[in-house]
Amino acid sequence: QHMGGNIEVRSTLGDGSSFIFTMPCETAAAIELGATPSAKVLIVDDDTDIRELLCAVLEQDGFSVAEASNGSEAEERYRSLSPSVILLDMQLGAEHGTAVARRLRKLGCVSRIVALSASNSDETARLALTSGCDAFLSKPVDFARLKELMQER
Repeated sequence: QHMGGNIEVRSTLGDGSSFIFTMPCETAAAIELGATPSAKVLIVDDDTDIRELLCAVLEQDGFSVAEASNGSEAEERYRSLSPSVILLDMQLGAEHGTAVARRLRKLGCVSRIVALSASNSDETARLALTSGCDAFLSKPVDFARLKELMQER
């Protein structure tokens, strides 16, 4: 319900059960993130599914997208691509995104860093913002809000 969905169970003794799951979903075609077509975006997340979803949405809208699954890859891709926006997961397996953000800033990174996290706590947001991230967005990603955050400077 927090994400706008619903789960129902219907059961009849001796007849069986039905489980019904509904979830609202915007299609990638309905999401407009075209503020800066062809801008380079680096997605740093250890979850392949999240990276693929973000890539699909951003590429559909004309962004040039690169991926990294950990902090070392993020640093390498940053050096080679100089992206204008970095979408950085706060929990990268054993590594925390705040440490990655600090290292990127020490490298001289001036890209806009948007922290992404499954945790929507004020503490997580505060840690992200004090570690060098420019903005914080909780998962599941609100693509309209992502658009706003990517355009801000």
